[in-house]
Amino acid sequence: MSAVSVKFTAWQLITEFRRSGSLNEGERLVDLDDSSAIDDPESPAVTVFAAAQVMIRPMWEEEHGDIDRVVARVPARELSRTQKVLLIQACLGDIEAVRSARDEHGLLNIRTLVTLLRSLLDGEGVTEAAAYELLDLAEEFQDETLRIVRSGDRGGPRDVTETASLFQPPGEGG
Repeated sequence: MSAVSVKFTAWQLITEFRRSGSLNEGERLVDLDDSSAIDDPESPAVTVFAAAQVMIRPMWEEEHGDIDRVVARVPARELSRTQKVLLIQACLGDIEAVRSARDEHGLLNIRTLVTLLRSLLDGEGVTEAAAYELLDLAEEFQDETLRIVRSGDRGGPRDVTETASLFQPPGEGG
């Protein structure tokens, strides 16, 4: 799968879920429950996870590191509070959260990541055009995303100001 088709597949999954609330058609594109896909640079799971990271990092800074306030900005009814906390921590680069989300809870699969990203997009009022731009930006962060998933780095949040300046939801600054 080329980088263009990976992004396009991720886009198809996100738009299907935003429109219909399910990923029934997505079953034809990828194995939605494959947790190993997060380790594959050719998987849309990496693009979707990177896009969630791009959205969560500025939220973390805006909410001054208050996990409860960030969780409140993730309206996904399909995810429990515990799952949201784990996914947020994973998106912020907490390697133990990444391992737990992937290995113990099976959350780093395309189905869960699309659910998270769709919730973030809808909760922040991100348009389809801006969501597509977010996927472009996410591609730039894929190497870091793979490093976080694959390594023992306990890095925590990266430079959130850099991420925040690159992507802002509509109506905020530019």
